[in-house]
Amino acid sequence: MAGTLTAADRCDRCPAAAAYRVQKDDAPLALDFCGHHFRSNAADLYAEGWTVTLGNPDVVGLPDLEGTPS
Repeated sequence: MAGTLTAADRCDRCPAAAAYRVQKDDAPLALDFCGHHFRSNAADLYAEGWTVTLGNPDVVGLPDLEGTPS
């Protein structure tokens, strides 16, 4: 799970390339999301204690991760 997201990593909600990986409380489980599904679920993920652990710089239009809630 550590490292970087690559073109082989896919969103857990659709077949699009993963743009974000989120993890909760150092649990071994992580979720990968495309930009669309991350943005549509971000508020709930942050509210439930999930944090962004990786972003894919190869995804066009990836928002700046600085300033995201932790």
